[in-house]
Amino acid sequence: MVAERHLNLRLNFFLSLTLLGLIVPAAYAQLPILVWSHATYPSDTLDIAISKDGQYVAAVGKFWSDKWGDTVGQIRFYGRSSGTPLWTWTTEDFSTGEKFFSVAISADGDSVVAGGMLHLFYWKDARSIRGAQEPTWQGLNVVTDNLEGRCLDISDDGNYVVYCGPREDYGIIYYWSDAKTKTGSTVSATWDYSADDFFHAVDLSSSGDYVAAGFGSNVGYWKNARTLTGDPQNPDWISTRPNDLVVDLAVSDDGNYVAAAARLDSIYYWSGASHLSGDPSSTWEGKLETDFTSIDMSSDGDSVVAGTGHGEVHFWDGATTLTDTPPPAWTATTKSGGRIEDVEINDAGTYMAVVASVPTDEVLFYFTAYFFDRVGVLKWEYPYPSGAWYTISISLSCDGGSLAAGTSMPFTAYLFDTGFPTPVPVGGTLAPMDKFAVLAPLLVSLVLVGAAVSLLIKKRLMRG
Repeated sequence: MVAERHLNLRLNFFLSLTLLGLIVPAAYAQLPILVWSHATYPSDTLDIAISKDGQYVAAVGKFWSDKWGDTVGQIRFYGRSSGTPLWTWTTEDFSTGEKFFSVAISADGDSVVAGGMLHLFYWKDARSIRGAQEPTWQGLNVVTDNLEGRCLDISDDGNYVVYCGPREDYGIIYYWSDAKTKTGSTVSATWDYSADDFFHAVDLSSSGDYVAAGFGSNVGYWKNARTLTGDPQNPDWISTRPNDLVVDLAVSDDGNYVAAAARLDSIYYWSGASHLSGDPSSTWEGKLETDFTSIDMSSDGDSVVAGTGHGEVHFWDGATTLTDTPPPAWTATTKSGGRIEDVEINDAGTYMAVVASVPTDEVLFYFTAYFFDRVGVLKWEYPYPSGAWYTISISLSCDGGSLAAGTSMPFTAYLFDTGFPTPVPVGGTLAPMDKFAVLAPLLVSLVLVGAAVSLLIKKRLMRG
């Protein structure tokens, strides 16, 4: 009996080692791969966007004039296979001061829109363009100055565009329907809305029919946006619940969930957004009195990730059913402890990318990208090779397998293979992940391998 017990203990020990040997390398075997980088001087990169399928990247920035030190706007469009742009376009008149601060790309990469200080620029059939290409159309006299990358979005099909920002001493939001059919240099918005406070962020549902925007300490929401017309087009509801400046927000693909981050206060979440009216209270709030910088949510609204000004990443799971002030499912602190500049989550809510900055003097920062899974495990980190001035932008593909990033110093754009793509069903709609269905084949394989190893070890031990 004693010998048999010792034999069983030894078998269990060897079996455990075997299973661990199979599991651990599978989780950490793939590190990020730099697919390409592009030194973009004399143009920096202020904003970058990747198509949902990860095959196309659009980047915008300021193009510097060596002679006078003036700047204009430049857009660059890349394919996955090379860091050499498929096409670029630069505004030519330095006297107008036109600069690009934001860019958005359709799900298939065939429609691209860039936001400038004076105009909105739209390209259709972007994948087939080569060389330099004038925009298909442009909106006239959009905003004036102090634009932000989070003030522009495009629907998945590329047919609807929303843009917001300051104009003189007030904020304004513009919406264009049927973007693919428009042409010309003075295209008016289909509808617009102005507010006393400046707009700092906007987001569209995948169909373009729902719009959420942050202006001042308010969140505004429009439904049936594709069929609205006129000036002004008031929101269906405006929530004054945020107690401080709304710096970022996100809306689910179906438009039914909205999440917003306030600079010095909290996270706010609204369930059933398409059925609300008036001045609705938030469904739940998270991490009160925290200086949030950025927020994103999964396509179904059930996973929310947010970054703070002191290096913390917070993640809420099951967000659609939460109430009151629930604690995050997990919180991670980046090694740098610096400001989280941006967060991105893939459509399924399985992986998220974070970029954090660490100041080294008054103007110079060093950046590190971090990649987490939904349970808070850090899969990898990637320090950028040198300092960057002020800004960095990231964009994550639908499956989480591709990450685009851009810096404004050094003037560089990057495309990474994250090593952790999540399978996307044919048809494009992501269903909630069935964790057992995903793990079941692996578990069966582990059991079979473990049984074989156990039998082999038992035979050898009994022979000895």
